Amino acid sequence: MSMHSVKVPFLVVECPPCGDAAFASRWLADAAKADHILTRYRKSHPDFERAIAGLEYVHAVEFSWASLEFVSLWTNGWPAFSVNLFESGLAEAFAYFEGIGLFTLFGQHYRMTRPTVLLPKTIANALLRLASAEDFYMHPESLLTTMTEEGAFRTVSVIEKIEMSRTIPSKELRGH
Repeated sequence: MSMHSVKVPFLVVECPPCGDAAFASRWLADAAKADHILTRYRKSHPDFERAIAGLEYVHAVEFSWASLEFVSLWTNGWPAFSVNLFESGLAEAFAYFEGIGLFTLFGQHYRMTRPTVLLPKTIANALLRLASAEDFYMHPESLLTTMTEEGAFRTVSVIEKIEMSRTIPSKELRGH
């Protein structure tokens, strides 16, 4: 089957308000905390380490590096960005970020969110769930709500229009 006959999966992320440094710092701190928890969990659970070994063929399983990439997409794409899951090096990371609550499904797209609590078992389950999506190749798209490229473009456009309507004073909208 050629890539042209396969529908390329995209996902869309709605971002927090532009310039929300407080959210960004807490979100990045959550990612760093997840790395710390994961490191401790890996040391005390060798069976878990073997179970997720396949996840690290391309990228190390780390929250911190990917969180910086996602924040960069946010700051460069606000109020929303799309990710091509076949071309992005972030597809697997997105799946385990979603699994711990750093992204939350909202309708057909995701929002950047903060988990209410970060537990070792939640992090482990997110990674085990992703590891179960492997059948010689990793398939994080099977775990996520995706859309076509056209759908992603439309969804980003709708989010942009909604955000612009919030930021433009009502007089300007009426032409006064």
